[in-house]
Amino acid sequence: KPDYVEAHYNLGAVLQDLGHFEEAIRSYDLAQSSYSRAKKLECLYALERYEDFYLSLDKLLAVDQNNIRAAAISAFASQQLNRADPHPFCRQPLDFVRVYQGLGGKDDVDGFLYHLIDELKSSRLATWEPIGKTTKKGFQSPNNLFVNPNGLLADLEQIIRDKLEHYRFEFSSEDCDFIRLMPKKMTLKGWIVCLLKGGHQTEHIHPGGWLSGVFYLQVPKFSKQEEGSIEFGLWGYNYPILNNGYPRKRYYPKNGDIILFPSSLFHRTIPFHL
Repeated sequence: KPDYVEAHYNLGAVLQDLGHFEEAIRSYDLAQSSYSRAKKLECLYALERYEDFYLSLDKLLAVDQNNIRAAAISAFASQQLNRADPHPFCRQPLDFVRVYQGLGGKDDVDGFLYHLIDELKSSRLATWEPIGKTTKKGFQSPNNLFVNPNGLLADLEQIIRDKLEHYRFEFSSEDCDFIRLMPKKMTLKGWIVCLLKGGHQTEHIHPGGWLSGVFYLQVPKFSKQEEGSIEFGLWGYNYPILNNGYPRKRYYPKNGDIILFPSSLFHRTIPFHL
């Protein structure tokens, strides 16, 4: 079955992980999927074939302009090479990180969070360090929290959707595809992450999304300020680093905070040791 896209993509991914970038590119060219086109760019960048990188990016943009994974490597490579980023999705993603507090003016925030945590603990299944996910030393649930939600979870969905509209309005004048082409109706997907001592999430993006966010149910008191914080930056997926001075930002969340950001922006959490 020589046109089996998934097989070509999977072979390319294995070869890329092994550092066999030229062979990976050949598999990705046979796959011709959204992810394979983006991962081919990652291989070209790793091989220091920078002109080929930008030529391939131009071809990708002609057929797949809002490829989120391609936007991520384009932003990082262009910053590292001191070149203008040609990808139109979101050239300065760190400028689009926003923190919201207060849960939409709820009078009893602590009470709402306490009862929501209790409700989620009693009704949601989570897996320890699920395969293929970024959660380390913690549990993660499937991404189906907002499929027919009810009770406090339905209230939370409405709070999040209100923040999404506020976010859309705040950036409505920005001239980038991320804002200009943001879907009017969004499907909301959510999951629970519960981290234990030493727990964290490694650098990742959400290439299947558009706008991403984190809602903090319960933040412990840490012994050091950096512990448990969330860091945003352009680097991830083991991209080769030419200049370690790439931009990044950290935020120190509190209970009830909602942080929204473009899905092309890498984020990770700093391990904590209570």
